[in-house]
Amino acid sequence: MTVRTVENIVRHESPVHYRRVYSADAVLTHVGSEEERVAIEFTIEDTAAQGSRLSFRFVDKPDYPLLPARQVVEEHLKLLQGRGQLV
Repeated sequence: MTVRTVENIVRHESPVHYRRVYSADAVLTHVGSEEERVAIEFTIEDTAAQGSRLSFRFVDKPDYPLLPARQVVEEHLKLLQGRGQLV
């Protein structure tokens, strides 16, 4: 299972300046099945002790086993954050 892309990234207003809240669509692909678009919400929180902490949840339930889907989406979001694409 892989994340082909994360599209429609929208940053939402947050009353706390060190917390960034987003919504997006993750496009997942798996061998032998069609790609699936799943709505997600994620938060990046900057902390003094731990650096940036990313958390996310599926708004729509993916048609894949949940744990592997969580792992690949989280890795992809961390990659986007590392590239500076989540501002």
